[in-house]
Amino acid sequence: KVNEIRMANGLSAVQYSASLETTSVVRANEITTKFSHTRPDGTDWYTVNANLQYGENLAEGYNTADDVVNAWMASPTHRANILKPDFNTCAISTTTQNGRTYWAQEFGI
Repeated sequence: KVNEIRMANGLSAVQYSASLETTSVVRANEITTKFSHTRPDGTDWYTVNANLQYGENLAEGYNTADDVVNAWMASPTHRANILKPDFNTCAISTTTQNGRTYWAQEFGI
């Protein structure tokens, strides 16, 4: 879905990154306890791996990929991440706690 949007806007597709998936799993789990771009330990979101992470989109409560991507595209800051030409890698992870789904999308260059 993200790549369809990027390509429709004249951008190259982002490629899956296993390394970014590791960071997105960490962030998805962290936001179940503190929904913020600040990590539960008080550090910035990108400190999971500052050598890889250059953009982040978070969401909670959406049940489908279409719903969460549509919500991100309706938000100027999240949309800017999805459409940033410099980003060429991406990973998205989800986790569910107490019936609520949390999403972490991490971008790299």
